[in-house]
This record gives sequence, C-alpha cells and structure tokens, in this order.
Amino acid sequence: MDEDKETKATTATKKKTRKPKTKKVTDPNKPKRPPSAYLLWTKENRDRIKEENPGITFLELSKKAGEMWKAIEDKSKWLNKAKELRSEYFDKKKLYEGGDGDASGNKG
Repeated sequence: MDEDKETKATTATKKKTRKPKTKKVTDPNKPKRPPSAYLLWTKENRDRIKEENPGITFLELSKKAGEMWKAIEDKSKWLNKAKELRSEYFDKKKLYEGGDGDASGNKG
C-alpha cells in the first residue's frame, strides 16, 4: 500500500522537459491557398448575420452561418468563384515552384 503512494508521488513530481518549438519560416512570396466557396460566402454575409442577430457570439455566428450555407440551394456563384481562385492559385504555385509542374521537389 505504501509502495503505491510512493510511486504515485514520484511519478507526479517528474516533469518532462520539452524543447521549445521552432517557428517554421515561410516564404512571404509563396502564394496563399484560396478560400473555399463557404468561406467566400461567409465573408460576404458575416456582417448581415451579425446585424440580424445582435449580441451573437463567434461560435453561435459560425453555427448560424453553417446552417444558412446548408440551406442555400444555388451555390454556383460561390462555387464558380472558388474554382476560379483555385485555378489562379495553382498557376501562381506552379510559377513559384519553378514551373516544371513537379511538386515533389525531386530534381532528377
């Protein structure tokens, strides 16, 4: 019985030391990923949702936006815009990576 208390005490006092995380250095010239159709729609409608629901929290706003997005029948406007932005992104990414189309990083 005393052994159990001792092992609990020793394991509780031991702390694992963690190495500090090194921040990943990103290239500022690297093209940013395009937003999805949902994000484009949300950006356009966020203020309207806030006006219709004063005092709404961020979580509630996100849930409300998700419900409204699911209820939309014709999403083609945002889907087409997202598709257009996605193709622009891949063009920019290809130029950024050297234009060879090989995203694996292999040179040979």
